[in-house]
Order: sequence, then C-alpha cells, then structure tokens
Amino acid sequence: MRIEILLCDDIVFYSRMRTFLASKEIYKETGQIFWNDFGKKWFVCINNKGKTIGVCAYVKTKKNIIFCSDYVLPEYRNRGIYDKLFEVRMKECPDLPIKAVATKQSLGTFLRHGFVSRKVKGKFTVVERGKNG
Repeated sequence: MRIEILLCDDIVFYSRMRTFLASKEIYKETGQIFWNDFGKKWFVCINNKGKTIGVCAYVKTKKNIIFCSDYVLPEYRNRGIYDKLFEVRMKECPDLPIKAVATKQSLGTFLRHGFVSRKVKGKFTVVERGKNG
C-alpha cells in the first residue's frame, strides 16, 4: 500500500480518481461531491494491485485549511487506511487552523488529532483545530 499526493492537473489524477469523482454513492454517505478543483491537494491510497482504495484532500483559504473529500471504499474500511491518509495530510499543515465536516465514522479520528466539535448538523459534525494544533 502507498499514498500518492496529487493535484488535478497531474497526469495520473483522473486514472487514480475516476471511482471517486462526482459519485452519487459517496455523496449519499458523506454529503460531499468530490470535484476536481484546482488548488485542492489530494492524498490517494493505492493498494498493491494498483487500485485506488481511499482518498482525502484539503484546500487552503486565506484564513485556514479545509479538510474535505475523505473516503475509503467500504470493502477496505477498518484496516487503518483512513488513519494513514489522515496522518499524511496532517503533516502538510501542522501549524495551521483547520476546519472540516466529519461523518460519524470519521469523527473519532478528528478528535484524536486535537480537533474540537463545534456544531452537529444532522448526521455530520463541524470540527476545527486552532493554529498550532
């Protein structure tokens, strides 16, 4: 298993991401549509057979970082893949304020990394981490 860091203009981006972009199934579960936005940095987990099995991303704004587009294929969950993706992404922005919307499945990972719950919206929780963690 390996993690690649990609931007949407990288030559392999669409071959790695085709399962995840604009997926109705992912939208139903996460409340997000995964778009190929310029400026979004993607973290892509690829198994030993070359299949993309999980992704996450972030976008920088003027004030903070927005963590977004987190997803691991159902048949690969509960194997530490999301935690590994999360940790690699965290290393990219260790001292910056971060905001995100967590699902019930991902909330524990955010809380373990120092995020604080700010608001619950249905089945999602808005979380944030201040500057310097």
